[in-house]
Amino acid sequence: MVLGPHLRHSLIAYLAGPRHVQRVPRQFDDVVEAVHGQPPVSRRPSDTERDEIQEHLTEFLADFGIPAPPAADEWRLYLPPEVSEGDLWSAVNGPEVRHESEASAPEVLADLRTQLERILGPLD
Repeated sequence: MVLGPHLRHSLIAYLAGPRHVQRVPRQFDDVVEAVHGQPPVSRRPSDTERDEIQEHLTEFLADFGIPAPPAADEWRLYLPPEVSEGDLWSAVNGPEVRHESEASAPEVLADLRTQLERILGPLD
């Protein structure tokens, strides 16, 4: 499964490590614009929007002491056959993992690491 340029996705990729993650070329999701009274319109993000996404991601990860991935890359996470994407998201978004707004960076990383080890096995 691809982990896009999202905050929690990047923490998962960093913690899972090379045993479970491979770097791949980044594919940005379409931006959906909604104007009141008109149907939503999808489009590719502009270079400026891509730069803003990378800047936000870099700042977020720096708060955790983690380097940002190269701007042109994202991560593919390899799940064990018995683990579904739903299992992963339930584990990392469940009550056992404190949110970034509720706990310090080391606490959030420890919570995530515990849940990832539970479903992926040993991490690098």
